[in-house]
Amino acid sequence: MNPLEIPLLIAQTQTSPPADPLINNTGQDLIYIGVGGIAIMLVLIVGLLSRRVVKAILLALVLSVVLIILLTVT
Repeated sequence: MNPLEIPLLIAQTQTSPPADPLINNTGQDLIYIGVGGIAIMLVLIVGLLSRRVVKAILLALVLSVVLIILLTVT
């Protein structure tokens, strides 16, 4: 080695490892939309069923009152 030569130092940047090709990240937004849709549907179904339950309870109360009146009058 010649004493006048300066050794050349090359800085190398570290590269991040490549993304795992077995993991599909493209459908993540679709999953969030689907979960939101399921939550909205559950709220709507529970609301619809609770209205039906309220109507059923009111119908049962009205029929009970009518039945009590008919049985006590005769």
